[in-house]
Amino acid sequence: MNKKSRNRLIVITVIVLVLIAVLMYRSSIGSYSYYKTVNEVKSDKSLVGVPVRVSGKVVKGTVKKNPDGYRFEITDKKANMIINYDGVLPQTFAVGITVVAEGTLKSNLELEANKIITKCPTKYKSKTENDKGK
Repeated sequence: MNKKSRNRLIVITVIVLVLIAVLMYRSSIGSYSYYKTVNEVKSDKSLVGVPVRVSGKVVKGTVKKNPDGYRFEITDKKANMIINYDGVLPQTFAVGITVVAEGTLKSNLELEANKIITKCPTKYKSKTENDKGK
């Protein structure tokens, strides 16, 4: 391989590696976004009309099925927020479960969600731990 071919190969390799790095960075930007609490969202009026993720526990007695989908409230024990969602709820969705609702704020009191994620329970116990409590 002559010097000209080797230099061309190095330049092409660098360009490909830079493109791969840029694509990996751009695809990971959305996955690192965090969520806000209900109280944080309600106190920040600049978030109205902006996509946001809000975390809270599903409030008992608020889950309603209607022709447009679901309507329920979440709370962080400081404030409540109404969530409207027209998709399929996760199987683990239930009253008292912590959910992350992703969507656009209609007002600082109401979120039009396009995605609902339930958080996994952290209180798993092994069989031996359960046996000790008996």
